[in-house]
Amino acid sequence: MRWAGYQRQSVFFIPGLGGMATGEKADATPLQKVGVYLAGPMPGLLLAVGALAAVGWGLVPQPPAWTMQLLLLTLVVNAFNLLPLTPLDGGRVVESLLFARLPAMRLVFALAGMAALGGLAWFSRDPLISILTGVLLMGLPWQWRVMQLERAVHRTLHTLPQQEACQAPVSEADAVHRAFGVLQQPAFARWPFVRRAAVAGALLPALQSRAPGWAEGAAGLAIYLACLLLPVAMVMGIHQAAPQGRQVLAALWDVELYARRDYVPEQHLAEIEARLAQADQLPPSAQEQRVEIYLEAARELQLMDDHPPAEARAKALYQSAWAMTQSRAQSDLQRAHALKGMADTADTAEQATNLRQQLVADLRDVQGPARRVLASVQEVLAFWGPPDQTVAQRLDRMVQAVEIRRADADAPDDFLLLHARIKLARLLDASGHPEAAQAQLQANVVALQAALQAAPQAAHAVTADSAQRREWKIFSLMQAETLHARFMAEHGQTGAAVALARQSVERIPPKKAGHYASQDSWIAWLWIAIGMGDAAEVRQALAQQLPAPRAYAEIGIAQARLAAAQLLNDDALRMQALAALQPLSQARHVALCRSPRVARDLHSDWQNLERRLQHESAQAAGLCP
Repeated sequence: MRWAGYQRQSVFFIPGLGGMATGEKADATPLQKVGVYLAGPMPGLLLAVGALAAVGWGLVPQPPAWTMQLLLLTLVVNAFNLLPLTPLDGGRVVESLLFARLPAMRLVFALAGMAALGGLAWFSRDPLISILTGVLLMGLPWQWRVMQLERAVHRTLHTLPQQEACQAPVSEADAVHRAFGVLQQPAFARWPFVRRAAVAGALLPALQSRAPGWAEGAAGLAIYLACLLLPVAMVMGIHQAAPQGRQVLAALWDVELYARRDYVPEQHLAEIEARLAQADQLPPSAQEQRVEIYLEAARELQLMDDHPPAEARAKALYQSAWAMTQSRAQSDLQRAHALKGMADTADTAEQATNLRQQLVADLRDVQGPARRVLASVQEVLAFWGPPDQTVAQRLDRMVQAVEIRRADADAPDDFLLLHARIKLARLLDASGHPEAAQAQLQANVVALQAALQAAPQAAHAVTADSAQRREWKIFSLMQAETLHARFMAEHGQTGAAVALARQSVERIPPKKAGHYASQDSWIAWLWIAIGMGDAAEVRQALAQQLPAPRAYAEIGIAQARLAAAQLLNDDALRMQALAALQPLSQARHVALCRSPRVARDLHSDWQNLERRLQHESAQAAGLCP
């Protein structure tokens, strides 16, 4: 506005919706108006797309999660503001170019925009868009009055001499004279003076400015369409051309690229081969881009474990990528991914172990993103490494993996960090260090509690997505607490275990009792209480009303209720549990009656207490021959 010569500029903010800049310039040309409107969304759009391009091409390292969320917000908000909907900046551009002297059509255009916003609000269930639509609907009477006055002014101008009627722009005094002259007509007699003054003031800028000519209108629309399509083209370019473009955009939208309901292995394989054919046509100078395409295709092929040709193709692609990156520095991320892929697709366990040990030796002293690959490989070697490695070596590998995960974590509830701690806890417990193992499980609980406290309350969530993310954090915390409670029950801390399991169940969100995490927390609480022999605690757990269980949880819940019925001597509950267990197949009965396996190895899940109680209750109920 300052560049275009506008006067009395100011900015005011609308809570929950955004901000608006205002200014005055009676003789602003149509193209100046277009420039002012586009100066709203375009800088943010270019900033967001430019930052994504820098990450996609590897010019800057991968930023933390909050930065990616900020880039997504910047991209979406400014792209939305560019849409041709009144009163967004894109809508103002279209109004000024196409409907400058057509007030009725301008109102119809505004109504169409509101209808589109309303449809978007209904389809997306986004509360912010719904509120925005409601606010705009409240302004319809005002727009109707401005349209009435403008049409009346234009009708009056048609009665003036041609030279006077076509004068544009006119002075502020002439515009005021025309507006208030028309307001003296009988059609506006019922309007109070305050309304007349407000409507006339809103109409003055339009009366003082001139309508665009054909050349200006075409030029303005061309500029607008270019601005509208430029971000889309740039994002598509990042997706197709940037070496890390697909990963960046996938992380940006938090979308699983391969979770498609219409998944057909042959069709997916054909799509991958088409991308690989394009990669093979790239010039030698684009080797980094070709390697990235090879690696991405190999990762997709590894996920196709239901399609035999995919594994062999993935193995060949990893070997090709290794041939192109082997001579690079050991800290090169593509080189590390290629070597890791060769290990994951090796023919024998010995070959896989040798390749992983080579990768550990290469990456031991490097810094940067390649350390994440080192953490992943160390985790695998700790559990599936050479059989002659000692317990101390296993622990050293997992400790190093956890330290790397902690240093690289974007948030305390980072998924990879949480699972690395659980693996370390299993190793520590199996090697005779239960206190250290419990400290790792407790660290997960504390981290998830902190993440949950930082998340917005569901009742005050800005969007449905933020409410869903909060629920996910609650379920993650419930799972961590349940695992910790089972660990304590296995190690004789039954009082603290049952209290923690009960606390986990109390976190169940409304209408989410059927979620697997809710069912698992409740079953753990009930089994620990049964193991304690605490009848009051068992009754309290049974009183927790859960909906009809999912199919995968039905047998487990019936087994827990059978054991509870035996402890409480409750015939009604026993009959209810037996009714669910007796129709089971012979194979299920054999599995139910088999002596429980005591898991004290590296893959312990700390459910030995539950297995023992299940076996004892089945024996006591006569379910076993």
